[in-house]
Amino acid sequence: MKDTSGTPMDKEPTPMAFIQDIYNEIQTKLDYLNNVVQEHKAHITGLEGKISGLLLAKAEPKLPDAPSFNGDRKSVLPFLAKCGMKFCGQPSLFPDEPTKITYMGTQGWQPVNLTPAQEVIRG
Repeated sequence: MKDTSGTPMDKEPTPMAFIQDIYNEIQTKLDYLNNVVQEHKAHITGLEGKISGLLLAKAEPKLPDAPSFNGDRKSVLPFLAKCGMKFCGQPSLFPDEPTKITYMGTQGWQPVNLTPAQEVIRG
């Protein structure tokens, strides 16, 4: 059928032109999504840095060592109490019972029977 108005009729796009249009549209959307992903990655990296900072801020307090034990009976309970506070305040340094006993030995504690020391340590 011929157009009698003098203007050319709209032609249907060729299959290749149609595919090219779809490809361009998909490429534009992929570029947009890639930009969104990059922004989110940058945001996540920033949040990870903040989390690391918060974790370091909540690190265990630095506690003084228990005073050396000199063998005096009156100093047993204060010594054991200070060791217990050190163990509770810095649990990463004393993960198990042998580590706690070793620490107490370096502070002068040399019990014959470890039962009282173990009771204080376990709290």
